[in-house]
Amino acid sequence: MVTFSPETMNATNAPVIDLEGVGRVLDAGERTAGVQALEDVSLRIDEGEFVCITGPSGAGKTTLTNILGCLDRPSSGRYRLAGREVQHLDADALAWLRRRIFGFVFQDFGLVGSATALENVALPAHYAGMARTEAKARARDLLGRLGLLERADHLPVELSGGEQQRVAIARALMNGGRVLLADEPTGALDRANAEEVLSALERLAARGHTLVVASHDPDIAARADRRIELRDGRVVADTGRTSASRGCRRDVPQAVARSTDFAAGVRDAWAAGLSALRRAGGGQGRRARALLPMFSVLVSVWLGSLALGVGDGAYQRTMGRINFNGLDTIHVMPQFMVGEDHRDFKGLTLVDAEHIAGVSNVRAVSPERNLFNMTVRRGDAVADVHVRAVVDLGTKEGRGRAGGYRMESGDFITLREDENKEQVAVLGSVVRKKLFPAGVDPVGEQILLGTVPFRVKGVLRHRTEISLGPYGELYRQIEEEANNWVHVPYQTAAALLFGDDKLTGIYAFVEDVERIDDTARSIRDLGIRLHGGDFFFPEYPEMYLAHAREYGQRLLATLASIAGVALLSGNLIIVATVLTAVRARSREIGVRMAIGARRRDILRQFLGEALGLSVTGGLAGVLLASSSIPALRLLDISAAFAWWHFVLPFACAIAVAIPFAVVPARRASRLSPVEALSEC
Repeated sequence: MVTFSPETMNATNAPVIDLEGVGRVLDAGERTAGVQALEDVSLRIDEGEFVCITGPSGAGKTTLTNILGCLDRPSSGRYRLAGREVQHLDADALAWLRRRIFGFVFQDFGLVGSATALENVALPAHYAGMARTEAKARARDLLGRLGLLERADHLPVELSGGEQQRVAIARALMNGGRVLLADEPTGALDRANAEEVLSALERLAARGHTLVVASHDPDIAARADRRIELRDGRVVADTGRTSASRGCRRDVPQAVARSTDFAAGVRDAWAAGLSALRRAGGGQGRRARALLPMFSVLVSVWLGSLALGVGDGAYQRTMGRINFNGLDTIHVMPQFMVGEDHRDFKGLTLVDAEHIAGVSNVRAVSPERNLFNMTVRRGDAVADVHVRAVVDLGTKEGRGRAGGYRMESGDFITLREDENKEQVAVLGSVVRKKLFPAGVDPVGEQILLGTVPFRVKGVLRHRTEISLGPYGELYRQIEEEANNWVHVPYQTAAALLFGDDKLTGIYAFVEDVERIDDTARSIRDLGIRLHGGDFFFPEYPEMYLAHAREYGQRLLATLASIAGVALLSGNLIIVATVLTAVRARSREIGVRMAIGARRRDILRQFLGEALGLSVTGGLAGVLLASSSIPALRLLDISAAFAWWHFVLPFACAIAVAIPFAVVPARRASRLSPVEALSEC
């Protein structure tokens, strides 16, 4: 780091600027590589001098000004600043000098187009680590001194040329402006505005600032205390150093300290990036370049969240069904109920259930017949319920019935009641609430199914296991339906309610769950032997598990692939967008470096903008995914969302965006100040 400070410069009697035999040959890669821009330039400038460097275009005025302001390095010779050698300092040390010693005023004003006048003036203080509130207060004070306080919140495009140049002067003074360097400061102004700017510069010189102006304007040269003329890169005339310095009456801000808070730096860079995007100048093209990558990241996070939520929802719904039926249960249905066209098969019967009960490893069967949306009455209470006609054959060891129901009170239907066609019923918990007030025991009471009376002999415990953990809300309606059943003996219902003996399905309970695959195949083979065709369709938990895994993996792979393509394309667009911004904003990068930005400050700036695009798009994707939940439910799509379903795609998007963002950001940070300023 450089070994002197603005405060210690007062202690030396050496000239503030001392060049000895300085030459500058433009390097390879520059537009006019190999040209001798300066040759054997020697001059001294004392503290408080007002110097005008004159000469025709191409004489080397800008090159000399760039070297004086540590924007460029001499190819030969020596440069001392307040008696210290500076030409061999590293990039950060030179940035420190530009930040703390120099102030720059450019012909084209060099204001950041997306920042207000106040923000432009305060920008050098940001790079110097000044507190935000202190920087704003000082920026307002400087604008007030230059008659621009009422224009503080205006963007550069809303200011006149003279106002913009006075904003640039205020910015040059932000960190003290010990040495002010102005390159053709009135070149882009009309006479009236030029006069305002020159008057402002003269007042600064009168207050003790060292002022070096490069201009071919004779009016400026006439006002200066000293004139240095350049031709073909050489000093051909110098009116000589002034006899006395005006002294040091500058207003140098105190307590300027570099912040070491990395997180604060990233936060500020992101805020600056978002501010630049929000005010995106350059017309609709730049806005489109900003919105397109944001939209790509949005889509990737949205699809990624949907992939996880829908995939997990399908799996959880299947697991709920498995839990509802029980792991030891095979549900046998006729093939025509699952899409197969078997017109010759008239349906399952009680005889089929008796045969299935004899299959090896089957310990019990429960044939059933379902009737949906039937009216049930008890006194004035009326409800729509589902009726399940069922009978248990075999030993089920306290499971209650198919589906794993257990009794809250009373008993379940017995085989004897089925054989005798008794008119008894077992109520689900929801039916009980619809027909009986709280505190009333339904057992022994009479209800009407349609017009047929039944005596309540039991009430089932409310079934909640169908809903798993945090996904309970997803299955609330399913749970309500699952407890809205009235269970009656199968043969009673066949005689009094249905009018035939056909079954909806048969539940088979196995002894050994490990052999459930073989048992299911045996039941299917039984159907072939009994009816001469593949008419039985046995489904069981292992089948659901395999299907759930396959479906979830396929859905996840599909949506994740789309999300991945969107994320990749979005980040490629971000790279292209930021690279385009680097090229389009090279001049801005050069100005930022001139007012003290280090390479890592530029890196943070563009990294912050790229991350701002990604984070904003990612957050929008999370919001869109969360707002899609009602639509998924409306479309009857199983979806189970937990917090990590949103966080994981968002985190992946940001993790992928960081390396993509670094490439263009590093390119921006590696530009030299002169190279950047020379871009049009």
